[in-house]
Amino acid sequence: MREMVGGVADEKLISAANPSGAVAGVVRSIVKEEIAAHGERQPKLQETAAAVSKVVSAAVLHVIKTTPPARSIHDMGRDELDAAARKSVSGFKKFREHLLEVLIRRIVAIVGDAAAPVDVLTVFFPPAARKNETYSNSEFNKIIMSLLNVLYELNALKAKEERPFILQAKVQLDVTSLDVLDVSLLAVGRTALHQGRSEASKSFFQLFALYLTTAGASMELEVPGAPAPALGAGAGSAYFAVLQKIRASKTGKVAREPSASVHLVERHACLYVIATMFRQAMVLKPFVFPPVALHAGACSLRGILVARVQRSSEGADGQVDWTTEAHKDAEKRSGPGVWSLLMPMTERRPELLQKIQALTPTECQELQGSNTEPPLGDSSAGGPANAEVGSTVPPQPSWLEG
Repeated sequence: MREMVGGVADEKLISAANPSGAVAGVVRSIVKEEIAAHGERQPKLQETAAAVSKVVSAAVLHVIKTTPPARSIHDMGRDELDAAARKSVSGFKKFREHLLEVLIRRIVAIVGDAAAPVDVLTVFFPPAARKNETYSNSEFNKIIMSLLNVLYELNALKAKEERPFILQAKVQLDVTSLDVLDVSLLAVGRTALHQGRSEASKSFFQLFALYLTTAGASMELEVPGAPAPALGAGAGSAYFAVLQKIRASKTGKVAREPSASVHLVERHACLYVIATMFRQAMVLKPFVFPPVALHAGACSLRGILVARVQRSSEGADGQVDWTTEAHKDAEKRSGPGVWSLLMPMTERRPELLQKIQALTPTECQELQGSNTEPPLGDSSAGGPANAEVGSTVPPQPSWLEG
């Protein structure tokens, strides 16, 4: 090959390739041309290689200069550590991805503990003060720690070179000895679940609580003496069927004084379905929860309603009225069943209430068919105010609208 690089045909090489001397002149000419062309290309290949090497070297040097070296978490400031912690778990994404499995395990554990009170609703609603020794804080901490442990165990399945540098040694959470990174990631986890907590709070208020806290509204069991259904058969059962009544209008705005545009509407609902939507709001997805989780939630809602009805008929019993309790006071109560924690902040309730007080399309059609509502824009005609109509259409949760 060295003899070809110079672009000169070596007659001996050609003869060796054709010892019989049968190579024609035209063939000799072609071979010489190819050898010459190869010699011309060689400098160009060298130039290309040099150019590529220069570009790659510059890129590597840029990466080296701009990429900070891996530092110990103990050398980082609080802001730097928190930023690195969020990045290592893809912001909030990984916490939310595994919430469903962890939440189900926690609910099943609570239901299966005969010695523990069955409150599977407030476990997702801790007080703002994380150090308060309350039932909801304790249960929520278990959920967050279980989530972080899942992420650590998944991290252990990766090769070390594939792990985020601050998670190199994280393969399991030691709850007895939390380091600064554990604490930072637990805070990320709490923040990651805030949106689901907010949506679940709205769901609890709009589907359930507002009928117990709004003037002119009510909710009662349709069949108080109905037998409890088997596990998994709660949806549509008489045991969880409730009748909800509320004053409503086309706009959702309801004045205190009587109005021809305001009607008392009846809505048939199911506590099992409400519990399902409440759970799905927590995880921000219409996932299918196991029957034990939904049944326990529906039973908790039924218990709240029965206790409320008994309180109304028998009078105050010295217990705190959760429907009027201030949120800051609720956060100080240590036991289970602090239903005030499930409520959205007071300033958010009017907007949520207006959506439920708006007549549904089905209700509007029924009113028009019974001639109990004046035509749109005509306030002088029409039948009696507060005419009753029925509806079974639940409101569309905002987290599904997106």
